[in-house]
Amino acid sequence: MKIIATDYDGTVTHRGVTPELLSAIAEWRAKGNLFGIVTGRPRTSIHQTLLGPKLTVDFEVADNGAVIYNGKGECLKYSAISPEDAVMCINTARELDHTGFRISSCDCYIMMDQAPKAELLPGTGIIRIGNAYIEKPTEFFTRSTSPELCQTAKDLILEKSEGRIRGLSSSRITNDFVRADVSKAHGILDLAKLYNIEPEGVYTIGDAFNDLEMLLYPGFTGYAVENAMPEVKEKVGRIVDSPLELLKILL
Repeated sequence: MKIIATDYDGTVTHRGVTPELLSAIAEWRAKGNLFGIVTGRPRTSIHQTLLGPKLTVDFEVADNGAVIYNGKGECLKYSAISPEDAVMCINTARELDHTGFRISSCDCYIMMDQAPKAELLPGTGIIRIGNAYIEKPTEFFTRSTSPELCQTAKDLILEKSEGRIRGLSSSRITNDFVRADVSKAHGILDLAKLYNIEPEGVYTIGDAFNDLEMLLYPGFTGYAVENAMPEVKEKVGRIVDSPLELLKILL
């Protein structure tokens, strides 16, 4: 049994979910292998706006590796940021110029253009953000108005977290903050362990900075799509047009 783990935005969406891709995925799965999505987005965001009902997957690793779901959408594992650190992330970002933020958990997310002040309800793990509530947060995302401000926000939040949070970026103006031990690569590793698959049986494909760890992880065979960021293509070396081309290589 082998695994293909593909990023979605900029990777699957580069050529789209075509009948040829669906046919190749079906053939791959019929041979006893697994095919799934690894994304920086919350799972509910992907399903509401992008995936639709036609793409069948065996797993989804969401929130940059913080949450793992099986093909039925059941949460198998999640790695939550502490509520205190989540409140710190929100309130630090809201003091800087930004154009949007999102905080997610394994079953929902909150997205707003401007972040109201966040607070932790006394004696609970529940975070209040304006009129919205969330608990067990798995990822905090913010979009800045410039690369410089994006880096400033990242540096400040990481300094305040004292090593408990790590910052990932899918572009030069966005930051994804997750628990320090979380990444797309570690999410895939956790999934592979559930199916007793060694790293050498894992194939990954992506396009952005936050994909690099899973593309370069020891044992994995990683590919960058041809439209990937130049720095990503340079570091990875192996380039394919799309997930469909990768499937054709492996079938």
